[in-house]
Formats: sequence, C-alpha cells, structure tokens
Amino acid sequence: MRTARPADPALRIVATARRPLGLAEERVVEIAPLPVTLGEGIAGPAVELLAARTGTAAPELLVAVCQALEGSPLAIALAAQQLDRMSLPQLAAQVGTDGPLFYAGPAATVRHTSLYAAQAAGYALCSPVDRQVWARLSVLPGDFDPWLAGCVCASSDVPAAAVEGALERLRTASVLERVREAGGAHEDTGAALPPRYRLPRAARDFGRTQLREAGEESGALRRFRQACAALAAEAQIAWQGPDQQLAVGLVEDEQANFDAALTRPPQDAEDALGALEIAVSLWFHWAACGFRREGRAHLDRLLLLSPDDTALRARALWLSGYLAAQEDSPAAGALLDQAWTAAVMHADSDGLARIAHAHGVLALYRGDLTSAVACLEEASRHRTRDPWFGPGPAHSGALLAIALSSLDARRARTAAHRAWEARHSDGDFWLYSTVLYALAMTERAHGEPAAALRACRKALAAKKLVGDPLCIAGARTLLAGLRHQLRGGARPPDRGAQEPWWQRGGSGVRSRPFFSRLRARS
Repeated sequence: MRTARPADPALRIVATARRPLGLAEERVVEIAPLPVTLGEGIAGPAVELLAARTGTAAPELLVAVCQALEGSPLAIALAAQQLDRMSLPQLAAQVGTDGPLFYAGPAATVRHTSLYAAQAAGYALCSPVDRQVWARLSVLPGDFDPWLAGCVCASSDVPAAAVEGALERLRTASVLERVREAGGAHEDTGAALPPRYRLPRAARDFGRTQLREAGEESGALRRFRQACAALAAEAQIAWQGPDQQLAVGLVEDEQANFDAALTRPPQDAEDALGALEIAVSLWFHWAACGFRREGRAHLDRLLLLSPDDTALRARALWLSGYLAAQEDSPAAGALLDQAWTAAVMHADSDGLARIAHAHGVLALYRGDLTSAVACLEEASRHRTRDPWFGPGPAHSGALLAIALSSLDARRARTAAHRAWEARHSDGDFWLYSTVLYALAMTERAHGEPAAALRACRKALAAKKLVGDPLCIAGARTLLAGLRHQLRGGARPPDRGAQEPWWQRGGSGVRSRPFFSRLRARS
C-alpha cells in the first residue's frame, strides 16, 4: 500500500489559464499584450517577435502589423505564417483593414490554430448571459464604461443589472481588458470616474460573428447610436453649463464611439436622424475645439441622408453654415440661406439669431466691420429660448466687442462687459476668454499696450482650458506683437493695419482632441 508523500513547502507550480483557478494559495499574474514600441523609436517585444520571422524588413511595416494585431503573441505568430504566401506590405495592408483576423496554421493544440479557434475556446466556457454580453459589446469600437455597455447589452433576456457583473466575469476570463480602474477622480473636475473596459480586436471580431449569426446585430447597432446620442446631449449641456472641461473630457473619452456612430451607415431614416442628432449636439466640438472640417464632412453627408424638413435639419444647416463661415468658405452664404428658410418655416427665432451670429463671423473674416457690427448687434439683442445649443447672445456680444475694438473703444468695452453679464454660467471659459480677447484688442488699438498684454495673457490661459485653436493662434500673434511693442517702445499700430481677429494657423483639422490625456493617467 502506497502512502501519499507530503508536498514540499517550497514547491511552486506555474500554470497558464484563461481565468483564475480559484485555489486558496493561488497568486494571479495577468499577462498583458506585448509592447509594440518602447518609445523614442525603440522596437518593443512585439516587433522583435515578428522580426524574428521576417528578418530584415522596413521597421514601419513591422510596427504597423504589430499595432493592428495589438501586440498579441498568438496573432503575431499566426500572421507571420502568412508570409509564406504574401509579402510584408501585403500583410500590413490586410491586418490594417477592418474585418476578422482568421489566421490559421499548424499548432500543438486546436485552439491555437487560429484566432477564431482561440476565442471560441474561451466562449465555450462562458455562461449564456456572458456570451450575449460579449457578442453585443462587439459593436463598441473603443473603450467604454458600464453605462454604455448597459445601453447596448441590456434587453428582455439580459437585465440591465446583470451587465456589470458580466463585464467583470469577462474581464476575469481574459476576454475584456480593464483600461481604467474605478474610484479615481477626473483631473479637471474631481468627479468620480467609473471603470472603463475594452474588447480587444480578436474578441471583438469573434463576438461580431456570433451577433450576426444570432440576428441581433441590427438591434445592437441601433441601441449603440441611441446611447451615443444621449452622451452627445449630455456633453452639450455640460458645455453650456459650469463644466466645459467636463464636456471636452467626455467627448475625448468617447471619441472612438462617436466616430463610429457618425460614420457607420444608418439602417433607415430614423437611424440617420439619430446620427444627425449626434453631429448637431457636438456643435461645440466642431466650432470651438477646432474640428470644423471634420464636423462639416459629417453634417454634409448626414444632411443628404436626412432630407425631410425637420427642426433638427434646420439646426444642422445652420451649424454647417457656421463652420463654413469660420473658414470663410464660399459655401457659407448658401448654407446660411437654406438655414434661414428652414428657421422661418419653423418659426425658430433662436435659429434666426444664430444665423445673424454666423453672418457676423463671416463679415469679421472678410474685414467688413460695418456688416459685422450690424449682424452681431442683432444676435446679441436676442433673448434665447434654448440656452443649450449654439453660441448664444452672450457670445455674439463678445464678438461684437471684437468688431468694435478698432472703431470705438467705449462701445467695445461696453459690449464686452454686457456679454459677460449675460453669461449663462460662470464656468463658460469659452465666453470668458473671448471677452478678454476683445478687451485686449480694444486696449491695443487705442494705445494701452500694457493693459492689452494683461488681458491677452488671461485670454490665452482661458482659451487653453477648453481648446479654441483659432483664437489661440490669434491671441498668440497678438501677444507677440504686444511684447515687441512694449520692449521696443513702438508706436501703437494703425487701426486699419492690425492682425486678423482670428488666425487660422494651419489646415483647421486636428487628428485628436486639443487636450489629449494618456489613458494611464486617467
């Protein structure tokens, strides 16, 4: 008879698994994807793994492949096997396109023969609810919080209360990645932050296949767009309230989701209106934060898909015209004429005031100060019924002060102070910075460079809080001129020879939000 030998206290067993084993003495070490680069152009382990298979190759192609495969060792190994039948540039082009990554090749175990098989092995271990949540999450292109996940995943067969638990179980099963822990505070507002998750590409592709096979893709996509419309409306309200930085941060956090909701083809007219509603609610992102051309591209496309004469379409026409006016585009006049007709048909007095504001901006760009003053006076006198959309009378008053700055110092100062008194919120940094900018231009034009310098510095600091690249460029130009004038004792400039009130400062297209925050710092 054999007797069991006692275990050696020093014995340690290393086991790999998709989820914890649940043993009393277990110590879990999560293995993250391989870093693609280590910074300063240094290749990371992911690139080194691929380079071992390719030999000498263009570094940018190796990085592109590894980034598309998100540093997954299995994905990189399977992709490298495709080099027997295609070149590295062809492989980079293939992995860079949207679509499932169903690479296959010989392996010691069936689940490692393809990415699909690897995901299917994990899927088989999930409960029915977790499988449904996994599949529905596949419509989310970026990272997300539990609220957005609940909007997309909850239904009659998946209660909203069950979604948050499913997220943690899927994370424990190595399906989801948690990119931000709960309990932190927003760096600008101090608000408590929920956790955020991310579904890696291979898991997302597998889940999308399951969603289509279940016939649920259409419903999940519709719920996703509706949730994004609610988020955009929340951001719009935050922008007009005391939390403009919160609005900027919300749009930044949801950038990938908003992009997908705006660009994915609508399923029907109602779905197209949902996408148009998102574009209109994000007016401040396009108009104030420097994404004018991106906003116009979305609006022009969605207006073609939403031809019915609705109040929402009227707002979209105005917004497209306003963005065109900010660029001094020849299309601005025609778009604003269409918006005027729609506003009259809908008896929208707020819309007419916004159109006057846009014409004032266009006149300012073209140096027609007489027309600018007339349009902006009309817009600033209006009493708005909807304070949540558009720049509003207070901002019209601030631009009126800019238009008057080189003409009449007293009227310009009065307009600036009235604009600030008419503010909707003390946290309106966009308005505050524009008022300061107007005062700086007024003081400079009328021979007070020291006072202008103080106001311009404050304006620039406030502009940077929300991101307004047009005025930031103009304020920097003004600031440089004032410093030169004070150092050299130069005479005040001629009133007709000042810099434009806004400097375009480049193409007008920014590929990322003005204040990009590293996820690791969130």
